[in-house]
Amino acid sequence: LQIARVMFDLALKVRPSSPTALTSVALINLFDSKYDEALRYAEAATKAGPGYAAGWYTYAAALSRKNQDPRLALRRSEENDARNLAGVSVPTAEAAWN
Repeated sequence: LQIARVMFDLALKVRPSSPTALTSVALINLFDSKYDEALRYAEAATKAGPGYAAGWYTYAAALSRKNQDPRLALRRSEENDARNLAGVSVPTAEAAWN
């Protein structure tokens, strides 16, 4: 996790409003049990990329760890990427060819 933190901290220096980098740092903080930091970065990710479902999903996880209601964040995540959250990220052969 330490190497990942260094890499994403560098990414944020280059692009401080990158929803992907902000979400990644939030996830690293969740894994490190740094829930206040996770919540801060995840919230920033949702503001930087309101259509980025992974940011909303990570925000929901951080809210949950802080004993806050994650349902609105989960709904926003689903609104932005219902297909992947439903577990259908890889299309069937039929869907791929039609």
